[in-house]
Amino acid sequence: MQGFPWFICALCGILLLPAEAASAAQDGTTKGSLVGGWEFTAKPDSSRSDEGEIAGLATFTSDGTATETDTHEAALHLTPGQGTWRRNPATGRLLIRFTNLAANADGTLNLKRVVTVNVDLNSTRDEFSGDYAVDLVDASGHPMKTRSGSVEGHLMTHD
Repeated sequence: MQGFPWFICALCGILLLPAEAASAAQDGTTKGSLVGGWEFTAKPDSSRSDEGEIAGLATFTSDGTATETDTHEAALHLTPGQGTWRRNPATGRLLIRFTNLAANADGTLNLKRVVTVNVDLNSTRDEFSGDYAVDLVDASGHPMKTRSGSVEGHLMTHD
């Protein structure tokens, strides 16, 4: 019975650690966190005069998943983007990758749009800027087209 209080203290400590870590991740206080809702603008490379700026919204969760939608998707009848985000250990930048799908009239896969974004946060962690690359891939996985450009975003907040 002498060990009983130690067991309870150890059990409480084990139960509280994940809750504290999850709380810090959810409120975005972790250094370099994208957790939250963001508005962004993607600007295609200046060599592409046939495309204008793309406005979009993205949500990044504490478990590293990402959901994205933008005006380009709406125009091309693509699904919202689903993907992940993490810190790139090689560069220290934040790496975001998501995929959109486009279907044929019969519901089969026409193509995938795979977007890779590398961004840096500002010092207050409420804005990001960086670059992106878009790869269009046909239903068989063969590359069709690649585009790139710059991206800027800001954290959505309550007034």
